[in-house]
Amino acid sequence: MEKRLITAFNKLGHGEFLLKARPTVEALTETGILGFTWAFFLATPDALRESFQQLEQTHAASLRGDPVKTVETNTRRHEFNSMFGDVLDFVSIAARKDSTLLIRAGLGWIKKTTTSPQARALSLSTGPKNFTVKHGTEHGVIIGRCSRIPGAKSYEVWWAEDPNNEENWKYLVVSSRCNRIEMRNLTPGRLYWFRVRAILSNGTSPWSALISLMAI
Repeated sequence: MEKRLITAFNKLGHGEFLLKARPTVEALTETGILGFTWAFFLATPDALRESFQQLEQTHAASLRGDPVKTVETNTRRHEFNSMFGDVLDFVSIAARKDSTLLIRAGLGWIKKTTTSPQARALSLSTGPKNFTVKHGTEHGVIIGRCSRIPGAKSYEVWWAEDPNNEENWKYLVVSSRCNRIEMRNLTPGRLYWFRVRAILSNGTSPWSALISLMAI
């Protein structure tokens, strides 16, 4: 069975998901690259665009530390994924007749990989090493860094106040860089526990060792 395009998006944290999805949403709903309508059996272009905008708005609000908005973001993403995945399935079928369609739809990145199978397998079995955190120059900012993971497309950081309960862990930020991961809008005086993992084209790495620091 052919791999669904939405699978590549599902491996991304909310921040990178929005960055990757925006060009595709715009291409499908504004430029009309397909050349014909798909609204009669899928979500309409307007519905897809509106759902994406709502996800962007709730994600931006969640970055200010509102737990209600964090839950709402997860719900919005699930709703958007449902219709986005169906549309991408249709695009994938149409691309069999036009090999340029995926690129014009902003989906060329899904097919790209320069990492050997051996390196990807190792990346999936090894979490980021040397994870460290320090205070940024602004209040409520902590900067993290870790060793590079071969083939990693991004690095995703989660946080918790009580790291011993898996249910306490929450998504915080995703970064394309391993040497400077900025974590903003943290509450001064709160002790944060952090962990990081690499996002790869074929999955995610294990988590790094835990580390803690109080925001100031």
